[in-house]
Amino acid sequence: MVHDLADALTAQGVDPAGVHQETFTASPTPRPSAPQQSGHDSVVTVILDGAVTEVAAHRNEPILNAALRAGVPVPYSCRSGDCFTCEARLLAGQVTHRQATPGPPGTPARVLPCQSQPAANRIVLDFDHA
Repeated sequence: MVHDLADALTAQGVDPAGVHQETFTASPTPRPSAPQQSGHDSVVTVILDGAVTEVAAHRNEPILNAALRAGVPVPYSCRSGDCFTCEARLLAGQVTHRQATPGPPGTPARVLPCQSQPAANRIVLDFDHA
């Protein structure tokens, strides 16, 4: 579809150098693998659809993988190129995260669990009020 649109724009006289294209492909969805036993386990409390679930996570794995492995239906669309679907509020604890999106002073940070790894023994993520 992207290529068809670029062709149509070019056919209408738009300079091809001015047409930007991005395409994404989805690889087969792998099952989250079991983390390596590192001895640095964390407990992540997930608040989703009013339910509170505790998930064991390792510091060397994304929190999203730990939640999915535990059967928590955390929303995500990373593998189809729709970023920020898994966004949650970090209510307690710390994570290692490349793209934390802090709120106003005194409010919880917003994080992407697909990019976040536990950096504390206890973490609380709220998906209901992200």
